[in-house]
Parts: sequence; C-alpha cells; structure tokens
Amino acid sequence: MQAFRDFYVVLFSILLEATPFLLFGVLVSATLSVYVSDDFLMKWFPKRTFMALFYALVLGFLFPVCECGNIPVARRLMAKGVPHGAVITFLLAAPVLNPVVIIVTLAAFPGQPEILWLRLVFTIVISLAVGGIFSMVKKGDVVKAEIGRAGPLVCCEAVSGIDIDEHACSHDHESDDGLRKGHIHGGHECAGYDHYKGLPRKQRFIEFLFVVRNEFIEMLRLLVLGAVIAAAFRTLVPQGFVNKLGTSQTGL
Repeated sequence: MQAFRDFYVVLFSILLEATPFLLFGVLVSATLSVYVSDDFLMKWFPKRTFMALFYALVLGFLFPVCECGNIPVARRLMAKGVPHGAVITFLLAAPVLNPVVIIVTLAAFPGQPEILWLRLVFTIVISLAVGGIFSMVKKGDVVKAEIGRAGPLVCCEAVSGIDIDEHACSHDHESDDGLRKGHIHGGHECAGYDHYKGLPRKQRFIEFLFVVRNEFIEMLRLLVLGAVIAAAFRTLVPQGFVNKLGTSQTGL
C-alpha cells in the first residue's frame, strides 16, 4: 500500500509542477491562433533557413516553457507556416534556454557555472544541428498532415453561434507540401486568424477561451499519461531493475 501512496504523491507532484507550464504554452498557442496573423509571423521569421534557426533559438529563450508547455506553441507555429526546421529547433531549445531553467540550473549547481554553460552550449549546438537536418527534408515527409490544422477547429464546432456552413470538417485540403490547410466556411478560414479578425472584441475573446479550453484538454491527456508512466517507474517498478536496465546493453 505504501508503494501506491508514493505513486499518487509522485503523480500529483508531476502534474502540479508541469500543468502551469502547459497552460502557459496553450495560452501562447491560442494567442497566436486568434490574435496574430500568419503574415505578421512570417515577416518576423527570416526566409533564409540558417537565420530562421537562430531566430527560433531567441524565441526559445523568451518563452518560459518546459518540455510539455512548448508542444502547443510549436504546433501552432508550424500550422502558421514557420519553417519546420526552425520549429524543431525551438522545440529542442526552449526547455533549456528559457530564463526559468537557467535560474534553476544555477540554484541546483551553486559554484559550478561550467555546468550551466556546458548545458547551454550543447543545447544550442544540438538544436541547430537537428533543426538544420529537418530543414533539408521536405515538410510533408516529416510532419503529419494533421499538424497543418494544429489545435481544435473551433469554428467547425459552431460554439460561438456564428452562422457557418453546416457540413463536416473531415474533408482534406492539401497544399503543395502535402499538408492540410485551414479551409473556408461561410467566408471565414476555419481555425485561422482570418476567421477571428472580423469578430467583435468580446466574441473574439470568447473564441480565444474556447481554443484554450480545447487545446488544454487535448494536451493534458498526454501529460497525465506521461506522468502516470513516470510515477509508476519511480514507485512501483523496483529501483534495482531500473538501475540495471539503465546500465545494461539493452538500456544502452
């Protein structure tokens, strides 16, 4: 019974620690969807691949998100047309380069600044290298088609009471790179900035809340699943087995 009590303690500790960062990531994602146009974002990101990767590093430094919190942000950036190599760089860099993690690392290793510098340098090198590799591959070959519609399609749910065409959203619209894009319902782009920009301020904020709610629930399910697995390995699986697995040929 003690093992199960420890399991629940570890599980809820992980959820309490990670959920605020996940919520922050979802809020950023919803803001990009409802209030930031694709054109504005693409003007900010350089067209040259190499510079786009460095911009992604800067973006990773600005967002205090963890490994789970940067997923919704990365999905939304991808859906808005940011180069997929740059998104991969952001995905790898943000959990380490952001100010919160830098401060925590300094606190965890007092008097050992070399730990922080080594962590930052290796993160930057690996993030740029992996992002550069993905940049050389066609987007449609490495990204699932659904990522082109990242986040719940709020307008298709007709949650706002706006008069839109009543037909299913299961049909696909593909671009040249093989990814599905937002499509038109009643003159609005489904799940896109063009749909939201014409709405009154209050209605637009309501749509923002719907996007936050739906995406948070979607991502929270994955977080809970990961937390359950982590807590089980920490408390229910014998630590000797875990240590042996980590040092064995199988673990390596």
